[in-house]
Amino acid sequence: MEVVELIDLAIWYQKQFKLLHSRYSELLNVLAHNANRQDQQPVEATLNELVNHLSNMDIQSLTLQQEKILDKLNVWSLIGKQGARSIEQRVTSTSYDPATLVQELHDIVNNISTVHQHLDKFKQVLNEIGILEPLPKPDPENLIVRICFQNEVGINNIPELKNRTKDLYDIVRGISMSAGIRPDEIKIVGTANGSLIINLACTALVVKIFADIITHITRVTIDIIEVRKSIEELKQKKIYTETIIKEMNRIEENRKEEGFSKVKAEAKKFLKKGVAGDTQNALDKSIEKLMVFLDKGGDIDFQLFPDDSNDEDTEGVELSSEVLAAKKSITSYKEERVRIYQIENKEK
Repeated sequence: MEVVELIDLAIWYQKQFKLLHSRYSELLNVLAHNANRQDQQPVEATLNELVNHLSNMDIQSLTLQQEKILDKLNVWSLIGKQGARSIEQRVTSTSYDPATLVQELHDIVNNISTVHQHLDKFKQVLNEIGILEPLPKPDPENLIVRICFQNEVGINNIPELKNRTKDLYDIVRGISMSAGIRPDEIKIVGTANGSLIINLACTALVVKIFADIITHITRVTIDIIEVRKSIEELKQKKIYTETIIKEMNRIEENRKEEGFSKVKAEAKKFLKKGVAGDTQNALDKSIEKLMVFLDKGGDIDFQLFPDDSNDEDTEGVELSSEVLAAKKSITSYKEERVRIYQIENKEK
C-alpha cells in the first residue's frame, strides 16, 4: 500500500468518526440503561438510526487495500451494509444476553475511538516530518483500475513478471477492444507494493465493462466458495468419503465452466453489432484470464470519487453520464465483494 492511501484512509476515517462513534454510543447507552434499570427505554428508534447511518456510509470510495487495513483494525465489519446487518442481528436476536451485548458494544465504541486516535497520530507524524502532501485531484475523464498481483499470481521473479505481464495484456486488451479503445490508449499511471499493484487510467466505458464483467465473475466465485465451504464442513464433521469429495470437486468444476459460459454470454452485450470476430475472441480470452487471475488470489479494484459534494477535490466537478454509469457498476461489484466477506466470515 502506498503512503498516500494511508493518508487518504486517515482523512476518510476522520470525516466518518464523529457520527459513527455517536450512533454506536447512543445505542450502547440505551442498552446499558435497560440492562440495569426496570424503566426500560425503547431500542428500535436508536437501532434504526444506527442501521440507516451504517447502510448509507460512503465506503465505495475505499480501495481494497484500505478495506483490508480496516479489517485488520476490526472496523470493517462494523461499517457499511455488513455492519448494519451485523448489529441488527445482534440486537434483535431472541437469544442475546443483555450484559454480553452491552460489553460487546462497549468494546466496539472503544475500538472505534482507538482507531481514530491511531490514524490521527499517523497523520500528525507525517505532517511533522513534512511528507503529508495533498492527494492528487481526481480526473473526471479517466478512472483508475487497480490490478493487484498477489497470492498465487504474485510476482517474485523475472519469469513470473513475464507471464503476469502477458496475462495483464490479454485481460486489458479484450476489455478495451470491446469498448472501441486500443490497448495502447490505456496508460499505466502508478505502481505500488503489496505484492505488486498496477494502476491503469481508463475511460469510463472501459471501467464500466471491467466492473460489469468482474461483478458476474464474483457471483460465480460466490457459488464456488459455497461449494468449497460445504467440502470443508464435511471434512470437519468427518462424514465424508472419497466418493463424496470427488463429487463435490466435480460440482465445483461444473460451476466454473457454467460460470464462464454465463459471463461470456453477458459480456456479448458490450459488443457493438458488426464487430470483428477478433474482438469477440479477445474478450473471451480476457474473461478466461480474469477468472483464473481472481481464482488464484489476484484482486481488481477501482478508484472512485468520494460521495461528498463538499469535498474540495470533487467540488465543482460535473460527472458525465458515462462516469456515473461506471460508478454504478463499481458499486454493484463492491456490494458483491461484501457478500463474499460475509460468507467467508459467517462463522468467525
